[in-house]
Amino acid sequence: MTGKDRMLEAFARREPDRVPVWEMAFNEESIIKLGALYTDDLPPMKFAQQMTMEEKVKLLTTLFTVARELELDGISSIGLLGTEPVDDEHVRDGWGRILRVSEEGEATAVGGPVREPSDLKGLEAYHPQPTDFLMLMAAAGNLGTDVAQVLVQPGPFRESWSLMGSMEKLLYHYIKNPSFVKDLVPAMPKPRPAITTVSTCVVPSAVVAPPRALVVNSVSSSGPNNRCRLAEGGRLLTRAGRP
Repeated sequence: MTGKDRMLEAFARREPDRVPVWEMAFNEESIIKLGALYTDDLPPMKFAQQMTMEEKVKLLTTLFTVARELELDGISSIGLLGTEPVDDEHVRDGWGRILRVSEEGEATAVGGPVREPSDLKGLEAYHPQPTDFLMLMAAAGNLGTDVAQVLVQPGPFRESWSLMGSMEKLLYHYIKNPSFVKDLVPAMPKPRPAITTVSTCVVPSAVVAPPRALVVNSVSSSGPNNRCRLAEGGRLLTRAGRP
């Protein structure tokens, strides 16, 4: 059985040939420290939000090395929304949320574009960009179809309170204005199909793919007119897809 087969069997409540091995998540520190056991080509020890595109690619390459060495059956990817720095501790994402980068590396919303019901009328939905799926693209291209590709996406509860800037603000409206809370959900992006095919192309130091959905079923070569683009400081790094 491949790792993907093994995990699908387990999810279907059937018995695979052995227990699947899958880590839900790695943060930057764990990736770099584990990676040091297998390679010297490591990114600097800092949060992903503070890394350049080149450093992010190196971080992902290190993660894939760890996944292969540990013989993981599945690997989790997260959406990497583009952010712009606000100050040394905060960034702003595509939704307009102000995020604080914690010591664990996970950015948590401390300010949001929605404060009251009237804000929903002017709320512009964020449309995912190809670079948001860099981790999923690279995982599919580097680890192939034998490893289960899992995209971890925040649920409606987390997305709702992050748009408001804190969980406390959302819970307040649970009591004071529940209709406002219900109106928050349609403003969020809808889930995409779970299984699909993506095509891959090669960029420096990694293999990535233009996304067609959130979870990868198989990988194929991209057509001659297909291009992968990675934004770095306002500049596009572009390389044509393989014919």
